[in-house]
Amino acid sequence: MLRLLALATFTLLASPLSASAWSLPEDHHAYSLFRRTQAPSPTDGVKYPVVGSSAWYNAYPQDLASAVSKMPKAWVTALNAAVKAGKIPDIPPSTMGPNGVPVYPSGYSPTSSKVCSGSEQCRIPGDIWEAPANHVGCGFDDGPLPPTTKLLAYLKEQKQHATHFFIGLNIINNANEFLATHQTNHDDIAWRPPYGDTDKRVFAIAKEIFGLTGILWNHDTNDWSLTTGGTTSSTINKEMTTWLTGPKSPGLIILEHELSDQSVQAFIDNYPKMKGNGWTVISDARLSGHHVYQNSINATEPVTRKDSVIVSSTASKKRNHRRKLEDN
Repeated sequence: MLRLLALATFTLLASPLSASAWSLPEDHHAYSLFRRTQAPSPTDGVKYPVVGSSAWYNAYPQDLASAVSKMPKAWVTALNAAVKAGKIPDIPPSTMGPNGVPVYPSGYSPTSSKVCSGSEQCRIPGDIWEAPANHVGCGFDDGPLPPTTKLLAYLKEQKQHATHFFIGLNIINNANEFLATHQTNHDDIAWRPPYGDTDKRVFAIAKEIFGLTGILWNHDTNDWSLTTGGTTSSTINKEMTTWLTGPKSPGLIILEHELSDQSVQAFIDNYPKMKGNGWTVISDARLSGHHVYQNSINATEPVTRKDSVIVSSTASKKRNHRRKLEDN
């Protein structure tokens, strides 16, 4: 549980629950886990510091130990309730082995049906491991970092949407370098477990407590190791050529990072191969088959489905004016 909360990175997804209601009902426990905390309609009665300020920075945990002490009570309450209801498998948490592969206590095989470790490529139904046929999922791990700026510029130039699986500490340390998300009502959220380290226990916690769906991958460039000699640009280029000229079913989810200039450049060098070989490149957030944003006045009104949201200058001015009035 603690590893999940400390390391999980996620992006919003949405899909209708039924013909009459597309978002979670307001009595769902997720509403107490993710309350709206900013104007124009805060729901917890608390004013929060400006993003990027010292007060904002110091409010967040800087390491796992402080993350445990600052864990929201609502999260712990929801976990305890799920455990009591028998929804969380009784599997000991793994520890990181010397070779970087998660290790389980004796008697718990990572490849067994009881554990089903993602690090061993064991696939739990409900998680996303591959893109639809003829598609390449576009996403990047471990930002935001300085190389993110170059990556975003290239994506904008190519008019290519992508999903960024950000790390909390990197958001804290690069507060001005990432795109903020506006929380809308939603029924589904996606996350990517670091190192693919998930199992039936972690899957159940993610699904039962937060409504999370895992997005993993079926191809790995190992681009995270470009700066340490673990792989080379030439090796990645050869692997990409093999994958992108190969069969189009199943589709590809390629693990890539925005960790370094080299890893970003590896994507830039190989993106033309994706398009040139007839692949449809879509953001990882669309791999479920739904649009990323589903906006509605409430849970029962018609849904407007969008893959991006751009606020007009007029709308922005009206919103800022309204907030000033509310603050006064």
